[in-house]
Amino acid sequence: MTWIWHHWYVALRAEAAVLAGSPCAHDCLAEARTAVAGNPVAGAIVERAQALLDGDQEALLATAEAFDAAGCRYQSARTLVLAGGGHASRGAAALAALGLAPMAPVL
Repeated sequence: MTWIWHHWYVALRAEAAVLAGSPCAHDCLAEARTAVAGNPVAGAIVERAQALLDGDQEALLATAEAFDAAGCRYQSARTLVLAGGGHASRGAAALAALGLAPMAPVL
């Protein structure tokens, strides 16, 4: 069980580095990719972070599909919110269906 928590921690730490614009984001992603190998959900978080860093909308939306396939409705909805545009409103609606509100936009 501990390894699952470790995977999540490493993946979310890498994503946080990307979202914060940290200069070490590339290194965090490389470390995370190695650490979470074999864990499809943590791996999708790392791939989402990479897509955000690269500005790759297609890859970002592919991670939403990966979360859907794994039954992670929250992560899928969050990915759509992060994708922006029309995807963000779909993500916000999915979050509302889960009883949650989307995160506030960064100003």
